[in-house]
Amino acid sequence: QLVHGYQHGHELLSGSATLAEEDAQLVRRLSDLSGILPASPDFKPYLTFYPLSSSRYYVVAKSWLDDEAVRSGCVITLSLLLHEEQWASMRDPAQVSSLLQRPIRTNLKAYKTPQSFSDTADNHSEVTFDSKDSHDFVAKFFGENIKPIVWFDEPDAECASWLLLRALWPKARTQFSLCTHSLQPRNLKSKPFDV
Repeated sequence: QLVHGYQHGHELLSGSATLAEEDAQLVRRLSDLSGILPASPDFKPYLTFYPLSSSRYYVVAKSWLDDEAVRSGCVITLSLLLHEEQWASMRDPAQVSSLLQRPIRTNLKAYKTPQSFSDTADNHSEVTFDSKDSHDFVAKFFGENIKPIVWFDEPDAECASWLLLRALWPKARTQFSLCTHSLQPRNLKSKPFDV
């Protein structure tokens, strides 16, 4: 796990892993605010999912507004580094959502230890979803292979994301990239995010 937030700019605050420079730069960039902060006070935490190209990790991250930072308009992000094989074979990706708790700045030492997780039948989440736009999304994304695709105005983007990840074939899941509250287009080194 890695925690990024504002200190002398957006940077790594704590972590239990050391990544190759290319991956470390990508995680730092994608753990920062996903665009210009809107004036709206109802800005919600958001999820970001993406593979790391030079290692065998897949990143599942959650970002929150950081009112404890020394300047306004900053986020604090917890990034979980899952082995690609573990992520691909997971029965229900939403199981890891319980590990995505807002980092505590006064206890950053806690993030120097890896979190433990076991993929068991008991960890199956009861995620359900009903959206008027879901059938249209499925037809465009899977049927017409439109990528990248932007899904506007989904009130439960987090739930929709977990269900989409659950539906993907294992290999497709390890290559998939998504941000639930992207304020501008996001991209990996060589391609834009899928959603």
